[in-house]
Amino acid sequence: MKKFLLLFFILFTFLNAEQKVVNVNACSITRIAFVKKLASEFSKRFKIKVNLNKQGDDREVVKALNDKSADVGFGCRELLDIPSERNLEFEQIGWGILAFMVNKKNKVDSITLKQAKDILTGKITNWKELGGTDAPIHIYLHKAGDLSGIGYSMREILFKNLQVKLKPTKYVLPSSHDIRAGVAKDPYAFAVGDAASIQAFGKVKMLKVNGIKPSKENLANKKYRAERPYYIYMPKKLTPEADEFISFALSKDGENIIKKSFAASISEGKRALELIEESAEFENAESDNEITEDDILDEYKGKTLKIFACGITRAAFAKEVLNDFSKKFHVNIETNQSGSDAHIIDYLNKKEADIALLCRAPFKEGKEKNLWSVQIGWGALSFIVNSKNRINNISSKQLKDILTGKIKNWKKLGGTDAPIHLILRDSDRSGVGASLREIIFKDRHYLLNSAYKLVKDSEESRRAVISDPLAFGVDDVASSQRTKGVKILNIDGVAPTKRAILEGDYKFRRPFYACLVKKPDKISKAFVDYLLSDEGQKLISETGTANLLNEEDKDLNALDDYVLQEFKLRMQERQ
Repeated sequence: MKKFLLLFFILFTFLNAEQKVVNVNACSITRIAFVKKLASEFSKRFKIKVNLNKQGDDREVVKALNDKSADVGFGCRELLDIPSERNLEFEQIGWGILAFMVNKKNKVDSITLKQAKDILTGKITNWKELGGTDAPIHIYLHKAGDLSGIGYSMREILFKNLQVKLKPTKYVLPSSHDIRAGVAKDPYAFAVGDAASIQAFGKVKMLKVNGIKPSKENLANKKYRAERPYYIYMPKKLTPEADEFISFALSKDGENIIKKSFAASISEGKRALELIEESAEFENAESDNEITEDDILDEYKGKTLKIFACGITRAAFAKEVLNDFSKKFHVNIETNQSGSDAHIIDYLNKKEADIALLCRAPFKEGKEKNLWSVQIGWGALSFIVNSKNRINNISSKQLKDILTGKIKNWKKLGGTDAPIHLILRDSDRSGVGASLREIIFKDRHYLLNSAYKLVKDSEESRRAVISDPLAFGVDDVASSQRTKGVKILNIDGVAPTKRAILEGDYKFRRPFYACLVKKPDKISKAFVDYLLSDEGQKLISETGTANLLNEEDKDLNALDDYVLQEFKLRMQERQ
């Protein structure tokens, strides 16, 4: 019996001595988002036990690394140049999403980044100013301030200033969990958080920003503009187990685990903070040179501004806004009668036009790469048939199969037994042609060789559909909805209404842009400012086009609180 016990003791000691362990500390947000799954999968694959902490913020993760109770750390802010963090290293591992949360009973659904800043600094103090109830806004903040992950990201992303003075509030709590719990109980609460932990918590509502949902998909496709990086923290000298864990976390297998989690992987969040930075650069560059109506009236009255529009934007809203701007500022407007996006850009580069209104973004190559551009509204591809065609809806898969020639007969769609006459644009530089290829095939140069007829512009496409009961064409909602004799198909049961376009439920939306060859002079800037003003955006909306604001069904006030959505400026030196 003694020999058996001795053998058991020796075997137990041997097995226990051989067991490898890595101690991991993660802030509450990264732990919820992906670290739990990462640790579990690592342990299974490598037979290394992972001791994972159960609570803590970024400061506590740093403390655990410094006192050697943790071998690896995860946080949702970069390490700072302060004594407690200088001896540690960090590397980005994924992306989180800065989000704004309110109580589920709050009827406000969307704000702008500018409005969020104004709430936090006390310029907006009542929910009524945002279209909500007449009640004070209760701001919830993290006690750690800019040393917490959320506090740091909020100050860095929204204000570019870690020392920004926020409005004093009595709702200061010790952790992000406490803040989420507080918002869940307070109908007047407003707080900044991380989409991953808010989604996991589930008891509060995340606000859209400029009508865009704070989702991984919208982060990846560059529509949501408030992402923030997640990091691995590590001491300069790693244990073998910690080194193995970090290698796994940063590997393709680790990235795949993150992709399946609440967080976004490195490849899913490609954009960093470039749009916010570009927007800030433009705003800062122009803030000292405000253009007033009197400036324009005095200096440019009776002068001519050449504004050319592609066929889509001309049909959508250009006629109305050009006429209104001309009357308001007593400026003569010279415009074109026809032309595709490619032709309009050629006019712009030849200085035959001052401003171009386009239904696609300038390409990042060739003559277009250095154009200044700013989004002014939303369009959407429309898929049109003759008004007598009995088909009303097709799926995304059927759409793709029509375009590639896999479906050639209306009978396969529930229609008559007759061939589909596919009408396509002949150029991948046109707005419709480029957008079709990019949105559906993710390749602007995708070869479509199944067309029954190639047309030079969208107007010709609409004429072909009107005259041919078997035709299937591609257009933009803005122009096709104004054309008698064509029917716009629903895709996956979703009609391309303004609401569906703005909220992203209709998957084929695309931006409208105003473009200039160089930094705008006073009169050009006045026109761009007019397009983005409350007056200009309201007129764009009244033409039937989706403007830059989400709340189309509400009485909108000034656009002063609006931060431009996907505001892209190209400031490189022209070659």
